[in-house]
Formats: sequence, structure tokens, C-alpha cells
Amino acid sequence: MKKILLLIVSHAVVAALGFGAGFYTLPILTAPPAPAQAEVTALAAQAQLTGRFRRNLTDSDALTG
Repeated sequence: MKKILLLIVSHAVVAALGFGAGFYTLPILTAPPAPAQAEVTALAAQAQLTGRFRRNLTDSDALTG
């Protein structure tokens, strides 16, 4: 009985470590290649950022509840 319990625990630990390693490495292995610096610079030059500032947003703030 003790041997069976030890085998179950050891296999569970190895399975958990394997799952964790796969969970960590899968996004690294499947990531697309990074864009070239020239592409990033060209897109950044075309960016148009806008914003609007309003006072007293406390009534509509979803985080204040």
C-alpha cells in the first residue's frame, strides 16, 4: 500500500511539473517573429493619439462602486 501511494504521489508531482513547464514554454515556442525596427518606427510615426479630459467623473467611475 505504501509503495502504491508513493508511486501515485511521484507521478502526480512529475505530471504537475510537466504541465507547468508546458504552460510556460508553449507561448514562447508558438510566438510569431517580432516586427523589424523599421516597421515599428514607420507605424509609430503614423500614430494619431487623441484624448478628452472631463472633470468630475466620480459618478460614472465603475471602480468606485
